[in-house]
Amino acid sequence: MLKFRYTIGLLLIIFSIQAVGAQEEESSLDARKYPLIPFNTNFWNYWDHYWATWLDDHPKYEMIEVTAYDNLENSDYKLIRVFLSEKSGSKLQYYYLNDSIAMKRSRANSFYRDIVYKKKGKKEGPQSLYIKFKDKDDELIEWTINFDKKAKLGHHKKGLTPSIHSVGHILLYHLRTRTSSTTNDKVLFNGKDYAYNNKKGKKSWYNKDVYSAVQVYAKSTFNVANEKISNSWNRHFKKQGNSYVSEKLGRQNFIKFDLDVDNQIKTYQHISFDHALTFTFDPPLPNYVTAKKGQVVDFSVSFDDRKDLMKGQVRVMSKGKDGLIFQWLHHYPKWSVWRPFKSYFQFTDTGYELITYE
Repeated sequence: MLKFRYTIGLLLIIFSIQAVGAQEEESSLDARKYPLIPFNTNFWNYWDHYWATWLDDHPKYEMIEVTAYDNLENSDYKLIRVFLSEKSGSKLQYYYLNDSIAMKRSRANSFYRDIVYKKKGKKEGPQSLYIKFKDKDDELIEWTINFDKKAKLGHHKKGLTPSIHSVGHILLYHLRTRTSSTTNDKVLFNGKDYAYNNKKGKKSWYNKDVYSAVQVYAKSTFNVANEKISNSWNRHFKKQGNSYVSEKLGRQNFIKFDLDVDNQIKTYQHISFDHALTFTFDPPLPNYVTAKKGQVVDFSVSFDDRKDLMKGQVRVMSKGKDGLIFQWLHHYPKWSVWRPFKSYFQFTDTGYELITYE
């Protein structure tokens, strides 16, 4: 698990940073003047549809979910993502996508699959579902959800869904807007049904207009030169005016962040098909040169015009000769308070290494 893998080494690093804090030098000064990208995000997509069914009787998985982007502007391309969530441990998730490029950029436990996907229902009502594919263990999965013709969509008012899966690996930003539920469901693994069938009040549900993004806890290396930033995740940014913009990360998918005159990040956006995951910083997020130990920055997270879905503060926890640590503390929603994380920067002659961890 990442948090255990780096804990001992990071503690030693923190102590060394604090010990040399009074002896700061300006080697690799150019790299330290560049904006600091504090995490790596994956904005999977804005999704037209989202379905979920509980699997409490299954020996390994607790839930099956699918998100679908119909892409009405180009009927030749649809993005389907099915995922299964484990019951125990860190509750790992396994993703199955019908797009090999999207699968490769996910940096998760992802697999490319041919997926049979069918839906039906009134345009502004809940959609019935049929899914068929084979999982990583070569089990044939067939999943059906049906809604009554009179079923309607209600508003989902609970904000971001709590991030309870893959703890220590990702932080999930998942927003549902309209919803409906049913007990008419079936999930077959090699012919055996594991759908929970409304025991203890659990139902399958459908959501229309859904956003899903993740922040990945991991290590990455950044190189900076000539107003360009590249990292080991094959992400390349070029300066455009007062912003840096990445090359395409997938179909209509890229990252952009806006700067002030001191190369501090004011807003960070991950954009997919004209929809945006946005982090806003007030005051701007410092780079190495401008950062001061103990400094506090407020931040908020939004999807498009749905503002302040998450709020918190970034604190400059440590600053030393070759390193810098940001501590991220969440204030809202309540579930996120228990998911603080850190961004550790170790500077080199060509840029910096970044480790994000809980």
